[in-house]
Amino acid sequence: MEPEILEGSFFIASIIPFWFAPPKIGDTILFDSNGKTIVKKIINFDDGKYFVEGENKLDDKKFPPIERSEILGKVVLKLT
Repeated sequence: MEPEILEGSFFIASIIPFWFAPPKIGDTILFDSNGKTIVKKIINFDDGKYFVEGENKLDDKKFPPIERSEILGKVVLKLT
């Protein structure tokens, strides 16, 4: 997620924001992917699926659309 979240940085994520409003485009989220916790940004939403992408354009790893149930939380505070 560089440059938004630098390697070695700490951040705090919480599911609480999504109790009051659904995830939206631009939210930086944590989600589960094959047993790993991943941090990416929501870039689109369609038909109940969220499309995510990292900030680091050199990272060419693509993720399939994710379901709301896979979202673990929203990054609410970044500490560098």
